[in-house]
Amino acid sequence: MSNLQQLVSGLFSANQVKLVIGYEKGSGDKRRPAFVNAPEDTERLVFDEHCSNNLSVYLTKPEYKNADSIGILATPLTIRSIIRIAGENQFQGKKFIFIVNTSNPEIIEGIEALSEYAGKHKLAISPEHEALLAKMDQMTREERFAFWKDQFSNCIKCYACRAACPMCYCSRCTVEVNQPQWISVPSTLLGNFEYHIMRMMHMAGRCVDCGACEEACPLGIPINIITRRMIQDIEANIGPDIISVDSKNVLNTFQPDDKENFIK
Repeated sequence: MSNLQQLVSGLFSANQVKLVIGYEKGSGDKRRPAFVNAPEDTERLVFDEHCSNNLSVYLTKPEYKNADSIGILATPLTIRSIIRIAGENQFQGKKFIFIVNTSNPEIIEGIEALSEYAGKHKLAISPEHEALLAKMDQMTREERFAFWKDQFSNCIKCYACRAACPMCYCSRCTVEVNQPQWISVPSTLLGNFEYHIMRMMHMAGRCVDCGACEEACPLGIPINIITRRMIQDIEANIGPDIISVDSKNVLNTFQPDDKENFIK
């Protein structure tokens, strides 16, 4: 039994958790989400560099939203999302135990302690995204529009990006409202633009740059590039993106001295 499995088994034995959301082996070197409800099932758990799913997406699902005493294996990306969701008051009265550090698993209890841990682990943008952003910076407005027109023409509106995103936790999405019909149902270029622009507006100041949306896209559309650019624009025009339970959504706050040089 690994150190991780012993640690989780001890949490169950001490009645500190009733459910642990983590990872187990998938095909090849892939890892997939695992839901463990008993000590004898902890042998399924793994926690290594191949764990990429953002498990925080499950914490707001109806199946688990009302569960008590949840343990979760938390990668840096999952940690950032949990803190952001907590700042939006989605975890009132919930007890969490977080297991961090893939090489030497350790326990962190409480959102506040998790926030302190997150402050010491900054994320770096991937070289691929850095190169694409630099390329887009050299484009004219017309060239960028043509780029996204080409990308969104491939979208089949499967909504995998929405399902994978931990910040898309609304019980009913705008795209599912048909009285009135805000966004067209068929996968047309106009409807695809409407959907993605609407979703990006909802992500402004909330996205933690986990990349789950892009990873889930079956067509390989670089969706995360848009939110990454928004994060950069927010940092340049409003202030640094601080992951904290006390941070405010930039679209919900206003300061008289806010810069307006982003309006072009």
